[in-house]
Amino acid sequence: MKRRNLIRTVIVLSVVLVLLCGTAVALMFRQTSLLTNEFETAIVDCRVHEKTDTGSVMAGAKSSITVENTGNIPAYIRVRFVSYWVDTEGHAVGKASEMPVISYDETTWFEQNGIYYCKTPVAVGALTPELLQAGKTIVLRVDTETGYRQVLEVFADAIQSEPHKAVTGSWGVGISDDNIAPKS
Repeated sequence: MKRRNLIRTVIVLSVVLVLLCGTAVALMFRQTSLLTNEFETAIVDCRVHEKTDTGSVMAGAKSSITVENTGNIPAYIRVRFVSYWVDTEGHAVGKASEMPVISYDETTWFEQNGIYYCKTPVAVGALTPELLQAGKTIVLRVDTETGYRQVLEVFADAIQSEPHKAVTGSWGVGISDDNIAPKS
């Protein structure tokens, strides 16, 4: 009797062991549904909007400069200017150029090393505040002897507003309460 009980116990334990091993192997090879990581790449881009007296680059004056955030993430915007002379056909000439006077709105912009920075981040699809002071224009010169005209091109840069370290490290500015300011 003892022997039969021993054989039964061994058989039962063997069956249980086989079932446990089978279950473990089945769990190891079980197929799960695929998980995909979905993320959207940040796009940081901007576009300059300017009003001139002629509507073209061959303007005599600029009366409005704003920059649109065309990316998909809030961004800080900065603007720089390049001035040069062109002949009557619009070809660049080697005449030395000076920057015209730029009267900017100091409540929403600041200037550092000839670059103008919008103090606050600009939302996706939004425009910066007007760069020029209300009622002010940038007057471009004409050389009456040669007919050459001064051209002032506006270039804008955007950088994502977060993390702040990206802005301060790349542009050399400071940030306080989400507003950028000249580095002190």
